[in-house]
Amino acid sequence: DFYRSLFDDFPLPIWRSRADGIISYYNTAAQDFLGTPLAGARWSIGEIHPDDLGKYMLQYTQAIEDHALFSTTFRLRRHDGAYRNVQYTGQASYDDAGEFMGFTGYFLALSDLLDAVKQ
Repeated sequence: DFYRSLFDDFPLPIWRSRADGIISYYNTAAQDFLGTPLAGARWSIGEIHPDDLGKYMLQYTQAIEDHALFSTTFRLRRHDGAYRNVQYTGQASYDDAGEFMGFTGYFLALSDLLDAVKQ
């Protein structure tokens, strides 16, 4: 399908969650960053830096309850084990009847962008 291919091939890491917050989709760029397909689970302690996990979970849980746009930063473990600062943003999605479906979002590896600018 055209749209699935478009999202899979998009160079920015993209994700989608269900209404309960469980991740249902990561595109290829997200899987490459993480080193593994993680669809079917919320972030675990192994991916988010332990010092950032509590803050992230509070923000994400509140966004799920409010069905609201959210954006936060935290350290996310990359495929090589290095923690990288990311900007993580999600937009609430609704079906045609106006029912909350979950979030569609992306993340930017801020640390990688800063490293590229320095070079």
